[in-house]
Amino acid sequence: MLTYEALLEVIWQHRQQWVIPLLGEALLDAHPRVWRQALDGLVALGSPAAVAALRRARVHRDDVEFRRWVDEAIVQADVEGEKS
Repeated sequence: MLTYEALLEVIWQHRQQWVIPLLGEALLDAHPRVWRQALDGLVALGSPAAVAALRRARVHRDDVEFRRWVDEAIVQADVEGEKS
């Protein structure tokens, strides 16, 4: 049986921009394994829309660890976007 985070990985591995809203919502999940999988997907997509989703999620959670992860993901997603 697939877990939610495994399903997210399968979805984002296809590298389709339509998954960004789904990954953005998953960033708000309370389980770290879920939101970290969403971070991985958004970084891999590395588009302006992915970075925007990361920035939106950052302001919705008052969690220092989460914000540190998101800040790093924003930097990485910007680098990925520059490669494209």
